[in-house]
Amino acid sequence: YSAIVEEVSTTPNGLSETIGAVENEKAEVNDGTDQGSKQKIAHSNEEKAKADFEMWAKIEPSLSKINLHPYIFISREKAIGFDSEIEMAAHLQEILSKLSSGSNIALQQAEKALESISFADASELFKTLENESRAIADVKTEPNTIKGLFRIIAKHPGLEKRLVNLVSSYPTQSLGVWAISQFTGLRTQPAIDAFNNFLISCSQQTENKPLNALAEQQLKK
Repeated sequence: YSAIVEEVSTTPNGLSETIGAVENEKAEVNDGTDQGSKQKIAHSNEEKAKADFEMWAKIEPSLSKINLHPYIFISREKAIGFDSEIEMAAHLQEILSKLSSGSNIALQQAEKALESISFADASELFKTLENESRAIADVKTEPNTIKGLFRIIAKHPGLEKRLVNLVSSYPTQSLGVWAISQFTGLRTQPAIDAFNNFLISCSQQTENKPLNALAEQQLKK
């Protein structure tokens, strides 16, 4: 699910090449082949997961030519709680509280604390805020959780592209201009490339005129 979300979120047309590739294979589900036979040979968890995905992808209707952006947006709230059973260390919980507070003072304190934690811990914090952000529908103003994510990438630029992907996955008409203006000084090339693709997508749409104008202005620089 996470892989498909990331793939779809980074494509302007919302199509999944992964689903398309499976749908275009010779159908093992729709050609009368016994579905149970595939499960019998799927001894490992990885094989079973692959078999389950292939069978799911071949269920009607076909999704290979459907823009999945709206469906990804609707399903965001399901992401919350996936890791709820994993206890976060106390010092990380304290940082998380500050990152999601929306308070400039708390955010500054959190950013300083982020300097002394590992990339793995920063990734854990990022994932929690990322999941919470996926359930937010009103993003005309910058959500507190995303303010926290920007503080994380300021100290751990290896997570920049994930934040670009998250912001660009929202329906364009629902975004405020912060979605462009806040991305200043990206340092990693994958994130810069992803952001440029996002700018192009924003400049080509007409549903959100302020975002369109700002994107065109940025692209001319």
